[in-house]
Amino acid sequence: MKDGILHIRLLGGFSVLANGRELSGENARSARLWRLFRFMAVNRRAPVPTERLLDLLWEEQELDNPLGALYTLMYRLRALLNSAFDQPHEFFLFRQGCYEWDPKSPVEVDADRFEIASAAALNCSDPADSERLLLDAVQTYSGPLFATLDLEAWMITARELYRRRYARCVSSLCALWEENQQYDRIVSLCESALGFDPAQEDFHFYLIRALIGLRQYARAQKHADTAIANANELYGAPFSSRLTQLADSIRYHGNQYEPEANRIAEQLLRPINESHPFLCDLDAFRKILLLERRAAIRAGRGISLACVSILRDNGETPDNEEMDAVLTALSEPKNFALRASDVLSQYSRNQLLALLPGADVGHAQIAMRRFSDCFFKNSGISGVCFQISIAAL
Repeated sequence: MKDGILHIRLLGGFSVLANGRELSGENARSARLWRLFRFMAVNRRAPVPTERLLDLLWEEQELDNPLGALYTLMYRLRALLNSAFDQPHEFFLFRQGCYEWDPKSPVEVDADRFEIASAAALNCSDPADSERLLLDAVQTYSGPLFATLDLEAWMITARELYRRRYARCVSSLCALWEENQQYDRIVSLCESALGFDPAQEDFHFYLIRALIGLRQYARAQKHADTAIANANELYGAPFSSRLTQLADSIRYHGNQYEPEANRIAEQLLRPINESHPFLCDLDAFRKILLLERRAAIRAGRGISLACVSILRDNGETPDNEEMDAVLTALSEPKNFALRASDVLSQYSRNQLLALLPGADVGHAQIAMRRFSDCFFKNSGISGVCFQISIAAL
């Protein structure tokens, strides 16, 4: 790393280094300071109002002099960052009631490199350059935003944006390599990508197809069966039918996959999957929630409630026209990736509720992430995002 520069890592973990020193160690006295830094780092391209920072850092806590407390904390943060430099830098400027990054400060952010690389790759129209740019983008991504930290509500939208962009780059690169029958490279890439996001269906899909292309049928079958089972048991929602159909097709490749009668019977008797979540009004939703919660308590199993807030990518509430488009798309079963046992209802103009029986908070997070991915992939809606919060019942 170059000297004289503040190196900030946001993807795959969190660290701040300058001139050979790591500055980002946390203790009881500096936890709020680094929380401020992380929020400013994620919002590094826009001014952040002091009210937003006060809400983030002190929440409901009453302060005698809140602006003074924020000023002191920002002063401490500047002093800590400058302790690694011979010449002081401002790092943060205060203008018109907002704090923002000083564009003259010597800062490098790993997420900036990924954003630049992925934008160049996804916007490239020259097939000759696409592979090089996509490969550069996926190699620049080192993991989910703040992967080693406890996820806070304000981090969710940013993490999803990076995760979704990485998935697009991986899928596009796999499609290019598949055309050229570079199956070994697809296997290596998808195995690495699944380490970051094991619930991403496209990664499993391209990996299985690549293994079939390499005639590694037993390995392809094992991976397909494991992925399909995990989707229900670990992630709380099934993959789409294309993965099941792909798993079924493996039996046609190689003599070792001549199906037996019981397996054929199982396949023929498998019901047609037309299941989708149950949509109902809020009153019916509340009654179902109480019944399901009572059953979950008796059975000793998990049950979670998810709230989906529909926002523009900049965090603002969509206008009526945008909301009408989203709600219309949400009425289409093809845009869901939840189980038939899950229940959905509209809570307010821009909020949905999802009841996830049998899912603890961890599995509910994965299920709702797949819900979001499926919606944006199938609906064609852009310019908005889902901010999802989950509570255990």
